[in-house]
Amino acid sequence: MNIINVGVGDLAASIFPNILKTLLGSCVGVALYSPSDKVGGLIHIMLPKLTNGDMNRAKYANTGIPLLLSTLENGYGVDRSNLIAKIAGGANMFSFKKTAAPVFDIGTNNIAAVRYCLNHLEIPIVEEDVGANYGRRIEFYLESGKISIFGHNKQEVHI
Repeated sequence: MNIINVGVGDLAASIFPNILKTLLGSCVGVALYSPSDKVGGLIHIMLPKLTNGDMNRAKYANTGIPLLLSTLENGYGVDRSNLIAKIAGGANMFSFKKTAAPVFDIGTNNIAAVRYCLNHLEIPIVEEDVGANYGRRIEFYLESGKISIFGHNKQEVHI
C-alpha cells in the first residue's frame, strides 16, 4: 500500500490498496471512484473556472474534473457509468463583511462549480462534507471508496 499525496491544484489516480490524500481549505477535493474496479482518483480544485491561459488545468473545476475523468477512463479503463463522486472542503477560511463581493467567497464558489460540473458529466455525488469555516485533511481509501476527514479540533468524519 502506498500513500499518494495530492498537492494543491493537482490530481492523482490509482488502484486498491493505495490511499490518496490532500489538505483542503477553501479548495474542494473531488474523489471519483469505481466500486467494481476499486479504482479512483482525487483532484484538489483551487478555483471554479479557468479564465486565462494557465497551463495547469487541474486547478479549476471546469477543466480539472474532466481531466480526472479522462485519466480514469483512458488510463485505467474505468466505465464512466460506474463512477460515483464524494466531495469535501470549500470552507470559508476568511472572515469578510456580509457586504463583501461574492468573488471573495471562494469556498462556496468552488462547491457550486464542482456540483455543476459533476452534474453536467452525470456523475452522482453520493456523499459530501463541505462548507463551514475550517480546513480539512482527507484520506481516500481505494479498497472501499471511504474517505476519512480530519478537521481542526473536529471529530473524524467518514463519508
